[in-house]
Amino acid sequence: KYDYKIGKNDTNKIYFYAGTYTEDEQGKIMYQVKNSDKDAKTRVYFDIENLWIIRVNIKDSKEFEANNLIIETHYGSRKDAEYIQKEFFLEAIEHGQETAKDKILKKYRKLYRNSHLK
Repeated sequence: KYDYKIGKNDTNKIYFYAGTYTEDEQGKIMYQVKNSDKDAKTRVYFDIENLWIIRVNIKDSKEFEANNLIIETHYGSRKDAEYIQKEFFLEAIEHGQETAKDKILKKYRKLYRNSHLK
């Protein structure tokens, strides 16, 4: 599936965790809850390359996190994500995308949500 002519596979697989949420009967996000909340229905992530929201069903979130690098900013802050994204783009322009990816992975290692990657 393509959004804005960018394929979901056309990514570095680096995402920012933006929180866990409940949903109403129509699937609309209601409010943020703790990860362990029994009413948790969906987890929200931002892609580092475009900051589009990606919603993942709570049941599929472990698999999603195992297959991607998840950076957990302070309270899922979009502002923090935008700052890291800007660093990524500036580095990519000057030195290429692979170098930018390596630099972000090294610099923000302590923020990884994926404990097996720390």
